[in-house]
Amino acid sequence: MNAQAEEFKKYLETNGIKPKQFHKKELIFNQWDPQEYCIFLYDGITKLTSISENGTIMNLQYYKGAFVIMSGFIDTETSVGYYNLEVISEQATAYVIKINELKELLSKNLTHFFYVFQTLQKQVSYSLAKFNDFSINGKLGSICGQLLILTYVYGKETPDGIKITLDNLTMQESGVRIFKWHRT
Repeated sequence: MNAQAEEFKKYLETNGIKPKQFHKKELIFNQWDPQEYCIFLYDGITKLTSISENGTIMNLQYYKGAFVIMSGFIDTETSVGYYNLEVISEQATAYVIKINELKELLSKNLTHFFYVFQTLQKQVSYSLAKFNDFSINGKLGSICGQLLILTYVYGKETPDGIKITLDNLTMQESGVRIFKWHRT
């Protein structure tokens, strides 16, 4: 456990946010509930999954504490998407933080703001790194990672699901993605 994570844990507890214990196969959040909060996974191992309409479970990413997992937008406090976060270790300790509470906490302390920002950067870096894995699993992982990033950045929730509007996507970003697809 690094010192920043330990300090963030203390900061949360000082501000009245208490840890919750979860056990193997238990869901910290599921795709059928509103996901307008942040999870600080203090310890344990979890996996982020999504279940399709036909029941297929897709593993999107694994997390090992200490890690910050955002399931809602900070500015609008709405869901980023609908996923399951399942505990796969024997147990896990997590802090469930409402987005409005997180905004308030981070606005009071720049050190913790940068810790959360850095942790979220690691998630994006991990997803982008999967582009360099040319195996079948790597290609599928990179597609899932890219869709997650596109959904997070450009996605808007509608009654029919999440729509990704690519009007804001620059030609340079499109070119880089197309180039990577042609290389594989």
